[in-house]
Amino acid sequence: MSILGPDGFPVSSSRPTFASAANRGDRTMPPEPIYIADFEKLVPDQDRKVVLSSSRLVFQNFGPARGAIIQKANNVVGRAWDPHFTGRDLEFGKTAADWLKNQWYDNCDIRGPGWDFKLLLWLDCVGMDRDGDFLIILTDGDYPLMQRVMANRIGQRSAGGGYGQFSSTSLVNSGPFQGARISHGVIRDRFDRVLGYRVLGNTVEDDQDIPANRCIFGMDPTWSDQIRGEPAAANALKFIRGSMLSHEWEQMAQLMVSSIGLVEYNETGGPDIDDPTLIPSAKDGDGKAIGPDTQLMAGGTIRYIRANSGGKIEQVKHDRPGDMWDSYQDRVVRILATGMDWPFELMWKSSDVNAALVRNIQERARMSVEDRQDCLRKIAQRVVRWAVAKAIKSGILPTPKFTDDWWRWDFGMPRKFSIDPGKEAAQRREDFKIGIKNRRGIYREEGVDPEQMDDERIEEVFQRELKITAAEGKYGIKPDRRLFYMLNPNDIAPPLDDGEEPDPADPSKKKDPAE
Repeated sequence: MSILGPDGFPVSSSRPTFASAANRGDRTMPPEPIYIADFEKLVPDQDRKVVLSSSRLVFQNFGPARGAIIQKANNVVGRAWDPHFTGRDLEFGKTAADWLKNQWYDNCDIRGPGWDFKLLLWLDCVGMDRDGDFLIILTDGDYPLMQRVMANRIGQRSAGGGYGQFSSTSLVNSGPFQGARISHGVIRDRFDRVLGYRVLGNTVEDDQDIPANRCIFGMDPTWSDQIRGEPAAANALKFIRGSMLSHEWEQMAQLMVSSIGLVEYNETGGPDIDDPTLIPSAKDGDGKAIGPDTQLMAGGTIRYIRANSGGKIEQVKHDRPGDMWDSYQDRVVRILATGMDWPFELMWKSSDVNAALVRNIQERARMSVEDRQDCLRKIAQRVVRWAVAKAIKSGILPTPKFTDDWWRWDFGMPRKFSIDPGKEAAQRREDFKIGIKNRRGIYREEGVDPEQMDDERIEEVFQRELKITAAEGKYGIKPDRRLFYMLNPNDIAPPLDDGEEPDPADPSKKKDPAE
């Protein structure tokens, strides 16, 4: 018998649709809300703060998440990121690069020399994954100094004045941006162009609205209308916190089981009251025991039990956590690895990795590292350009000859991530032999500055030649030059004497031993 509606017709639990996912009334699926809104409304300010709090908790206490974030930052930043000038005024570029690397890099933060430029880049990479975003304020002084603002300090206060609560304010009430919209601490105009950011102080009076042209906002977005970043592990935080709680409870269970050494079965169901090692339980006012009786087993004591008494001693079976529990924890870490765009085998288990999978893991890790480097490069370039401009204006650096390309700066990247560095190096040599790669490309893959490498190599050759020439004058002999450059002098054919022509029958004789 059908259920009739107000119009007298049978009520259907679902309607046919071309897109099966649109069957919201299907009895096999729970009802689902409609998530059609801007990203800032899909993730309200309070939800974003809860996610930020959970992400920080997970980073601090969950090993796979913390290890993966740090491992990624180490490969993204490493010990590289030296400034390289790519403009035409090479003399200015050399002077500016030397000032940046040897002076400003160590004194670029408002907090002092302990926060150098490369460390800050490393922390920026960690902050993108842990918090989702960060803010860099460019100071107004003559010397270029930066100030980092953490994600929790970018926001807006509620009516009660606290910045840990959801804000009901949507318009700026005062200041240079009065009347502009503010959401999640981001101030925008009616075209959604960012005008500034609200930095929260310890009190309401300390709050500041920083213009967008005086700061740099860093995030790695995944939505085109995203105004605040989200932690890399946002998709897995709920599962990870459950996993962490499960770990704690399993540890408690293991401690409880481990605290019981032996279990004795006897006819009375209690201890031997005549045993001097027995510690009887305490009694209440009525003489009833209020705790268990215990017996000390020390020094390898052996206890004899009559065979016909039915008594026995057994060890407590200790078989938890089991394989199913362990398999579920692996699943949680896999969910985390997928959301963080980092191979599971690098953060957790690599026991089932084969040769083909190694290449896949390496390429996925490289793509993740290079994507983050592209994101950080834009931030670092703007910071360095601002620092150079400040230094030129203050007279710290000379005025460049060309005023149209002084801002052309790039950075040397660290060595490419590799699971088998030896094999990679051998492949690079083969690629160089057949012309697929040149020396500069190989230098960059090794994280070496090509210009610096050439300068050092030339200097080394000339210094060695000067020392060899001085030694020849001192001892009066001229040894074979190949002994100074090759481990085996037969690897290079001897040079031809003056006037000697190469012999076609002897290909080993060449005009240039380096050919």
